[in-house]
Amino acid sequence: MSKSIDHNSFLVENGNNNIIKTGKFNDFKELKSFVEKIKKEKESLLHRTSIEDNNDFTILEDRDIYIYDDGLTTSYTMAIQKENQSTFSFSNLVVKFSNNDTTTAFILNYIPSQDYLNNYVNDPQIPFQGEVNYESIDYDGSLDDLNARYTCNSITVTYCNYGGEVHAAGENCTPSFMFDVTYDICYDSNNGQPLNESIDPPAGPNNGGGGSNSNPTIPLPTDTCEDSNTGNIGLIGGNGNCYSSEMLALSDELEEILDGIDYEYDSSLTDYEVISFNTVDEFEEFHDSIFDDVETEDSETSNDDGISKTKTFDHIFDIGMFSYTIKVEVETTIPSANSCDCMVVEDVTTILIGNTTLVEWEQLGNHTTEVSSDGSELTVYTRGTMTVGVKIDGYPFRTTYLVTFVQVFDYSTGYVIEYYLIKE
Repeated sequence: MSKSIDHNSFLVENGNNNIIKTGKFNDFKELKSFVEKIKKEKESLLHRTSIEDNNDFTILEDRDIYIYDDGLTTSYTMAIQKENQSTFSFSNLVVKFSNNDTTTAFILNYIPSQDYLNNYVNDPQIPFQGEVNYESIDYDGSLDDLNARYTCNSITVTYCNYGGEVHAAGENCTPSFMFDVTYDICYDSNNGQPLNESIDPPAGPNNGGGGSNSNPTIPLPTDTCEDSNTGNIGLIGGNGNCYSSEMLALSDELEEILDGIDYEYDSSLTDYEVISFNTVDEFEEFHDSIFDDVETEDSETSNDDGISKTKTFDHIFDIGMFSYTIKVEVETTIPSANSCDCMVVEDVTTILIGNTTLVEWEQLGNHTTEVSSDGSELTVYTRGTMTVGVKIDGYPFRTTYLVTFVQVFDYSTGYVIEYYLIKE
């Protein structure tokens, strides 16, 4: 469920200052021109880096931007949505124009604490608590010296303790209550990996004020939502799902259990489309035994024109846990008894029959065949994905299993030797 807040509102305070302002991205032509330039450079096929590939983003133009102008430099902070945005995180683009120095730009990725998000929806100026990391943008030149172990940028967050409670300073804050705290945010230049830095709310003013080399900013979270299971606040992902810390903790457990098997949180699944489990342990037991109780049966039809015989083999795999079957239909041509030719597999089709609300089946491409080293057997492989809707402790997921159906034939006669399935 979406948790609506006014992202463009700040604490009602009767003071004012000429340093901090807010506005819309499209109202600042110089800023807009600069952002379009760096995005164009990042989209160029020339001199692309892995960091550039990973940092494609969209400005959230409906959101207010944060502006810090001290007369010598002007810093803009914009909420963005990255193409590869990690769940339970949000990102900001920071651009600083200077009268005496080059323009700089970089991306800050924030991983908020659950307490911060829960409080943020009621007070958007509450000091950030969680982790933050920094990603370079090629334009600012910070990748030139790859011999350096760390590349860092300093950011300055301006706070206000009006009323005795520390909060992020807004445009209505009284200057005499405002103070700066500077943080160094780095990434590993040798491998391009960001380094998470913990940020905790300051207790009050200190001597860590910003300087001309710092970048004044403030965290601007993206859209929030309410976890319907716990009531905690989460962040809406690019796919529209609500991600809270509890959901991500469950997802981490699933990753360990499924061990490489694809799964996806999908809040659109209804109770009719999922198998419900109260605990992760219940799901793990189900996962471990999902293909333990498979019953099989077969039948065949043939058409003999005296030259060759066409046979269609139907192999039924009944997975009783779901009350559904997957039918594997193998169409073959068997040469006559006097021929020196061997059988040919013309086509293989797979069909899901039964309770299709809980399970989806998709055949992956065409079948493949393999002749044994002695030339006596022909093995047919048909791969596909079986997607099962599950709900664990109230959270719906799609789990996708890769399955291969195998049929082994006598290469000369076309008789079936065995058939089975493999969960990969």
